[in-house]
Amino acid sequence: MEELVKSSERLSFVFGGENTIDADVLTASLSSLVNAYRSSLIAQYPENEATVSINVCAFAEGSFDVQLESIIQLFPMVAASLPQAVECAKNFLEIIQLKRNLKGKKPIAVETENGMTRIVNSEGETNYFNSTVYNVFVNTPSIDGALSAVFDPLVSKPRPKVTIKTSKGNIEIPQKEFETMRIPIVDELDPIDSPKLETIVEEQLLLKSPDFLGNSKWSFHYDGKTIRAAIEDDAFMENVKRGKVKLSAGVRLPVKMLIQVYMNEKLDIERKVYTILEVTGDVIEPNDTDAEQLNLF
Repeated sequence: MEELVKSSERLSFVFGGENTIDADVLTASLSSLVNAYRSSLIAQYPENEATVSINVCAFAEGSFDVQLESIIQLFPMVAASLPQAVECAKNFLEIIQLKRNLKGKKPIAVETENGMTRIVNSEGETNYFNSTVYNVFVNTPSIDGALSAVFDPLVSKPRPKVTIKTSKGNIEIPQKEFETMRIPIVDELDPIDSPKLETIVEEQLLLKSPDFLGNSKWSFHYDGKTIRAAIEDDAFMENVKRGKVKLSAGVRLPVKMLIQVYMNEKLDIERKVYTILEVTGDVIEPNDTDAEQLNLF
């Protein structure tokens, strides 16, 4: 089996003000930032050819500075063609800046021009963002929801500012902007107009990694690669939470799955979105072939 190529980047989350911080504010804001960052990293791999992990690696003095390290692992054959951790972190900063510029309200206009997205916000200000970044933000509501949750506890127990830094730059958000930063906005935005194909398939998906909390997508082996899929079957998710369904890596789930294919102007596939509409049967226990596939991917 090929050794994975690792790429890493550090992200600093600085709470301005005192060197101490309310524990509830820290845990709520930090957990939400990690969820937003992880969602943005995963969303930047159209074919889901990478694994993502985030570790707390240090607390630095000076206000209250939490250091996070993101680690992306890829197979050598795709490493050269997919974004690395530094690029993904830079895009995450741009996502935060995009949300900040919207100021909690739907924009007046959104247009695509030569790979850039022009946004006129509710106050008439015009800003340009990389279209890939805009697409990730608009089509991954969990990022916006988690970023809003970062600032929610800071409204009632404010700090003078928060700063989010990577090796490629930083964003400093003052206390006066916390109120608008906590307002979710993605539900009011429309994706960039692009051709989209939709297909519904029935498959027995090989489970790689379940999500028992329901806050992120499940990982499966499908069509020769790892995919991540949201599950919209509420009854199944309720049974999982109640422990009525026993899951482990290597089992198969019979499902009805929606595959949405997004393409650019040249009809090149930019990304695929997988959504499990229904779990149609009982969990299928693994066999030897399933175990071999799980080890390969």
